[in-house]
Amino acid sequence: MLAEEGASCELVASACADPAKERLALEAARGFPVGPWPTFEVIEQLRRGEPVFLPELGEPELRAMARSEDHLELLRSAGLRSSIVVPLRARGALYGGLTLGMTQPERRFDRVDLELAVDLGRRAELAVENARLFEEVQRAVRVREDVLAVVSHDLKGPLSVIQLAASSAARMLDKAGDGPAVRRQIDSIQRGIRRADVLLRDLLDMASIRAGRLAIRTSQEDAESVLAETVEAHEALAREKGISLSSGGTAGLSVECDRDRLLQVFANAITNAITFCRSGDRIDLAVAGDGRFATFTVADTGPGIAEDAMPLVFEAYWSGARQAGHGTGLGLFISKGIVEAHGGRVWIESRVGQGTTLRFTVPIAAA
Repeated sequence: MLAEEGASCELVASACADPAKERLALEAARGFPVGPWPTFEVIEQLRRGEPVFLPELGEPELRAMARSEDHLELLRSAGLRSSIVVPLRARGALYGGLTLGMTQPERRFDRVDLELAVDLGRRAELAVENARLFEEVQRAVRVREDVLAVVSHDLKGPLSVIQLAASSAARMLDKAGDGPAVRRQIDSIQRGIRRADVLLRDLLDMASIRAGRLAIRTSQEDAESVLAETVEAHEALAREKGISLSSGGTAGLSVECDRDRLLQVFANAITNAITFCRSGDRIDLAVAGDGRFATFTVADTGPGIAEDAMPLVFEAYWSGARQAGHGTGLGLFISKGIVEAHGGRVWIESRVGQGTTLRFTVPIAAA
């Protein structure tokens, strides 16, 4: 029996070696449910965490247990001879009981049975408490993700208005040829808006991935053209830091992918590489087909990742020493979600002082 404090008990499970007697037990439990927790002696004993041990149940005891003549008849029919009730408690409160009944005429429960029942009760308490904690955690996760999604979505509108106003002001300054100091301030506003927009998109993607709702729209795409677009988008930033960025791959290889999402994976990987590489380092992009999947590679000659941090790199908000102070820590988590939504997999190979290589797979398009 389970119940919240002050609420009615409810039978959640039963078992009996004799199917006929199990039906009688179910009929007794469902036809004569226990009402709100009473205050008579047996329940008070359970409240204190003490088991109730009734080694011998004769007619007087059955009459004391019965709630009506019909209920008494059911107890007689079941042949109940002996009983143990073990309290189930959590956080100091009684929420249920584990009830054992002996119906074999020649047998009665003894102290050994009582000890076994108490141990079983403790295990049941632990299982129920773990289930409740898991439910609370899941509820908290759902609330957090709902809040993230709502806040992120609702902030995009005001940011768009600010971006539009800043762009209009910049155009007006260009026409007037006025105010380099003001122009610097507007540029700063626009950079801040772009960073906020990236953060909001990352938060929305994270919430979608955790909820299993990340949307991808696939089409057949030329793998080399995806690499070329990636290089074009990041070449200026790499050159500014003195880093060489190049690509190569299997000509004519077509993949089934969401192109924008694939570019997002590359952007996360290359942004990380550019952030940690030094002047003179190299970042190489490649793709090769192997059976049903194409494997994309982003390899850099940067400082690498410590071995103890490797299991954490795809965790949300990962902030290892290599990443401390840079970005939200969501890039690789989101990349993993995107690749897996395509039916592929993603992994990293790295050693300190020997660079880092990120590989991921997506399906090859059907011929």
